Amino acid sequence: MKEASYGSETMELMRSVGWKIGQQFNPTPTGHYLAFVPIKAGLAYLHWSLDKAKIDALQAEEGDKWNGARQTLRLYDVSWIDFNGMNAHSQFDIDVNGLTGHYYWKTDRIERFFIAEAGFLLRDGRYRALARSQTVFMDRGGRSGQSSSRGMYVGGRFERVMPVENIFDARTFERVHHSWSGSLSEDLEIAYFADEPQPDAAERLKSYLGQLHSAADPLGVHFHEGSEETKKKASLVHAHDVGSVVEASKLAKKLKVPLVVTLHESERERAALRGRQIDEAAVKKEAAALKKADWIITAHADLRNQILADGLAAEDRIVILPDLFQGITPRAFDPGDVKKRYHLNPCHPLAFFSGEISHAAGADLLLNAMEHVCGSNSEAQVVIAGNGPLREELQHRAHHSGHGDRIKFVGHVGRDQFMDLLAACDFVAIPARTWQDEGMAHLALENGKSVLTTHQARIGCVNHGQNGLVVYDNPGSVIWGLQEMFHNPMSRGGFAQSHSSQPQSLDSLAVELCILYNNILTSSKGGAK
Repeated sequence: MKEASYGSETMELMRSVGWKIGQQFNPTPTGHYLAFVPIKAGLAYLHWSLDKAKIDALQAEEGDKWNGARQTLRLYDVSWIDFNGMNAHSQFDIDVNGLTGHYYWKTDRIERFFIAEAGFLLRDGRYRALARSQTVFMDRGGRSGQSSSRGMYVGGRFERVMPVENIFDARTFERVHHSWSGSLSEDLEIAYFADEPQPDAAERLKSYLGQLHSAADPLGVHFHEGSEETKKKASLVHAHDVGSVVEASKLAKKLKVPLVVTLHESERERAALRGRQIDEAAVKKEAAALKKADWIITAHADLRNQILADGLAAEDRIVILPDLFQGITPRAFDPGDVKKRYHLNPCHPLAFFSGEISHAAGADLLLNAMEHVCGSNSEAQVVIAGNGPLREELQHRAHHSGHGDRIKFVGHVGRDQFMDLLAACDFVAIPARTWQDEGMAHLALENGKSVLTTHQARIGCVNHGQNGLVVYDNPGSVIWGLQEMFHNPMSRGGFAQSHSSQPQSLDSLAVELCILYNNILTSSKGGAK
């Protein structure tokens, strides 16, 4: 490259950039290091660097046992498990040499997760690992079966780079450029009060606000816990629920700043959720608190309409901001309780079939395959719901197969029992020989369950390797599908989920809150009432 081609100033700038990159990103890592990078389907690149001093110390520790030690890369198949070093589906070694080096790994094991370690294999079979890579997904060719909603927000009014949990909030972040006024040259300080009336919810509210405030901090909006004695100047005061409004109102008047009140739940909502009578005294206290607010934030339109109907605030002073905090937590669902109800092991994976127990629906295919799978997998179990011409025959066969305790026929079930089984299962089986309606598959996918079906069923919403497996209507293919699903319960994270109904993230809520604060301060001409 000749300087004349680009100009001396350009070349000098390139040298400066190169120097800074070299200084900031040292190409020679200190200590042990192992990088594992997928290149394309079936090909990955591994690069390692080992510390000689630490290898010498390890050799001294092992003594004579070190003789004959082989330097290897050990790869673990850790697909859909929490790897603890001992529970990999499989492992294999690759002999290598050198303190530093690289290796191109070719494999036909696609759509699996792997971890690599660099170390030494001793003659007695022990493996002394010195470095471990991150987890890597070896994807298939074409459209990926994996996706992530995480991303990064860059620039804008904030001139910052920050990670975001949900890229589907992009429209919200784009609103920042249009809604955030440039008139605020300084960061905002917000005094907040939180007094959740229900003791069981107080800690959860505190945790929720801590996360929300942390997400807002990079945006230039900082929170501190308020009190009437606080000496820290606040741009505005924000109270959460009615119990904290009295103290918050006093501080807002003292500082002559607006008072914002978030009503996470109304007394009427609490009464309905707990199945009790409405406390009229609590309703009056709630009304008095809301009348003190300059602005009110509610989680949904019903609550906003209720406040308007009661005449507690002007329409333009009530804002709907989605709320990730739940004051009342629904009863925890335990899949194990449902499994125990049908005398199944509460800790083992469960397949669920629901429909006509017939040849066309593939019920006999499912039973044939389950008999084989149960013989090799001591944890596999299935619930078969429904009736049909083959029920008695198949139930008799299951009983005499030696696996009747894990293959349960439960007949027709009511809606509540059906939904419990759907929630408790790991995947839904639709092994039909002919066309099937997609209703069951859609319901399973909407509830976060993967689906095992056949090509013959012609269920278009199931995409092989993305939200389920599609096999053929023969015993061998169904057996393979069941083994794969039981071995790697994909509903626990193996498949990419649809983000069409992705809940709003804390990042997005923080931006919405910052926009609201700015608009309040821009339009406010006075302090609290």
